Amino acid sequence: WGMTLDQNPSPDPSPKRRGEEEKSFRPLSASGRGLGHGVLRKPRIAWVSPAPPSETGIADYAAEVATVLSDRFDIEWVTDPRAPAPVAAVAAKYRCLTSAGYDARHAARPFDLPVYHVGNNVFHVYALELMQRHPGLVVVHDAHLGGLFRTAADAGVWPTDVPAELEHNGEPLLADWVRRGLVHPHAVPTLSPLNRRVLEQAAAVVVHSGYGWQLARKVTDAPVSLVPLFAEGPATPLDPAAERRRLGLPADRFVVASLGFVGPPKRLEVMVRAAGRLPAAVKDRTLVLSVGPCPEVFRTQLLTLAEEVGLAGRVEIRGKAPLSDFAAYSVGADACVQLRFPSNGETSAALYRALAAGAACVVSDTGSMAELPNDVVLKVRSPARDADDLAAALTRLATEPDLRGRLSAAAARFATATCNREAVAAGYAAAISNARAVLADRTSVAASQSAA
Repeated sequence: WGMTLDQNPSPDPSPKRRGEEEKSFRPLSASGRGLGHGVLRKPRIAWVSPAPPSETGIADYAAEVATVLSDRFDIEWVTDPRAPAPVAAVAAKYRCLTSAGYDARHAARPFDLPVYHVGNNVFHVYALELMQRHPGLVVVHDAHLGGLFRTAADAGVWPTDVPAELEHNGEPLLADWVRRGLVHPHAVPTLSPLNRRVLEQAAAVVVHSGYGWQLARKVTDAPVSLVPLFAEGPATPLDPAAERRRLGLPADRFVVASLGFVGPPKRLEVMVRAAGRLPAAVKDRTLVLSVGPCPEVFRTQLLTLAEEVGLAGRVEIRGKAPLSDFAAYSVGADACVQLRFPSNGETSAALYRALAAGAACVVSDTGSMAELPNDVVLKVRSPARDADDLAAALTRLATEPDLRGRLSAAAARFATATCNREAVAAGYAAAISNARAVLADRTSVAASQSAA
């Protein structure tokens, strides 16, 4: 997966320069040919992303956003040839092909733009070679891409080793430490974003937080758009008591839930320890709940820890649940705990779905979560103080019903105001227009150079 190494990305731009950049990108009309040309048609978009049932949250989120954009764009879904076939709901709505068939499809009926959903894991390795041959809009779900680098390097589809990649990302000291054996290569994805090689060739970039914007602008000269993460609550507010009964959650318990994929950054062991430190009157009625795919090794660790902190039989790991039940679990719980450390610069779709449903949430005061208003969530200081802070936050939520009500109402208002489909559709449309304008400029410059 060869990439050019001769680009000179600029430092984080000043507000003045950002304004100048934004004015320089010419919007295209819906016709795909620019303003004033021919009959309007939907621009054709290659939606390069894992699709459900792939077990990555990006697959579910990409499906939600595609639905938001489908009235503006003609979307065809491009998946990994080794991935399971998209679920019926996706296959019925979009033409689906694999990356192996991209070139033939593009030749037969050209795409106006590929849109790449990129995350920090093996699910996105297949898109790297395609991204080099067909630059487009890159939607960054994780601002840190060291995990993607590592899995791609292990698969033999990355052009450099760890020290060389660190140097390419402006980390010569860390590269020297790796060469001298002072830092193990497996620790590098935690210590460096390693995102330059993916982002520097993008025609445009979408991020979902100010934190992600800052990281992206350090390594690319392409326009970077901050588009809110799409999150839509139930059409009719859910009744927490009714949802508890439907989900089999006891009415007399203080339910503390973590929703989404289970892994070390989610810090579920901290949640269990914090529950073990609650005042006896609260602890005795507490149920800790995990809803989401959970590897067996973490299940064993969490249940063992539960016994150690006096919560035997009161830590329940339900595993994967239908996405349609997500809102119900969010409001059925008394507290939704969504911690992150270390952060990959992600904006958690699980958290935003919970906010949209009107859940009372507790989050880490790091990365993109730190940007959430203080009246919308309670925050804990990860990693050093999160267990103590979380115990204090949970105690408040267990003993102050009015606090839960205020957080619930504020969360729903926040999501409705900032994460709605109109704002998301407009943000993506502008980013797609910018990307197409950049590619048109590149084509024009190349043609001029060739003619000269």
